[in-house]
Amino acid sequence: MKHIFCTNKLAELISVKPVLNLVTENKESWNAHLFSIASRKCILFTEKETCYSVLLVDVLKKDLKDINCLFYNAFISQLNTDKIELTPNLSYDEKINCELTLFSTDNDRKTIGVMNSLILDLKSYCDTKFNKIEAARYFGQNIINGIPIGSRKYANAKKMMQAKMNGIVE
Repeated sequence: MKHIFCTNKLAELISVKPVLNLVTENKESWNAHLFSIASRKCILFTEKETCYSVLLVDVLKKDLKDINCLFYNAFISQLNTDKIELTPNLSYDEKINCELTLFSTDNDRKTIGVMNSLILDLKSYCDTKFNKIEAARYFGQNIINGIPIGSRKYANAKKMMQAKMNGIVE
């Protein structure tokens, strides 16, 4: 089961009730943040251990009713784009049917700091492009997980996620 800790903005939008000190992190903990590009809603999901990120661009409020499917489709697509193979003992269908559990923010400063940095990089990239939405999609699919992360000894998220999927612990 994946735990997703939503920032206050996202929690208000999808009506996540605050949970105080009842949640323990697991190896599948993610943070999610809502922000806008060209007046369109975007959601950035970042895995806490590896900082592997999945970006949803131009999200509509009606789409958030099925956030489980939305997240997993984007996650599997991102893994395929990054040429990361699924864990051998979990098939695609098992991953899709896994449950997402949404919680209010856990104020994980390290992960939120990485997310803020990625969003700043994304907005800087999009500012130089004519079609900001398409530029955001391109950045999310091809660039975001290749950026070195200072809090993770300047490794990139793509390599760390590949190691995690292969069961290699550094």
